[in-house]
Amino acid sequence: MKKPPLLLLLAAGLLFLAGCSGFNRGVTSVGLSVELTGIERAADGNVAVTWGLVNPNVSPYLLARVSQKIFLNGTLVGTTLDTEPMAAPAQQTTSKVSRLTPAGPAGERLIAEAAASLANDGIKAAVVSLPSFELFRAQSQEYRDSVLGSAPRVAVEAAVAQGWHEWLRHKDTFIGLSDFGASAPAPRLFEHFGITAAKVADAARTLAKAKS
Repeated sequence: MKKPPLLLLLAAGLLFLAGCSGFNRGVTSVGLSVELTGIERAADGNVAVTWGLVNPNVSPYLLARVSQKIFLNGTLVGTTLDTEPMAAPAQQTTSKVSRLTPAGPAGERLIAEAAASLANDGIKAAVVSLPSFELFRAQSQEYRDSVLGSAPRVAVEAAVAQGWHEWLRHKDTFIGLSDFGASAPAPRLFEHFGITAAKVADAARTLAKAKS
């Protein structure tokens, strides 16, 4: 029987949830606009974005490439890039499905490094990404429980803890900013606030020790 993880590392900034909510229309050049209609995680782990290119003009257009920033409720969750030419017929909407490149690769590396460090100590840690609390909240209780499990949790985000209380229990740990206003290169700020792989791993070890 597969053993459950001893720890759960939660990170913001990586898209993994299926569903779609609260999209806004993004305006492009020459009166064209983009309507995002869906976002879904496929079985292979890739995230697909469904969108439509709206051309209200009486003239057709041919776009050499289309790049987009995808936001959910004001939060950047990733980008898309289509390099194949795309036709935009006059006064029509052309549908398209594009692959999403998730935002936040630095956060992904930090959590991955912490999990690897814990593995060297014989501590099994699962990594879960929560880029949109609203989308996760909209899933069934059964699904949320299957994702979060019962292991101790360490949440990591380069922001304050506001909102994380919904997913963290009394004895869980949050690693992030304690205040706003600090100005410096990102690596120095991360070190100052303790948002490092070493700090995440140390917090996880403390929780694992307390559990045992």
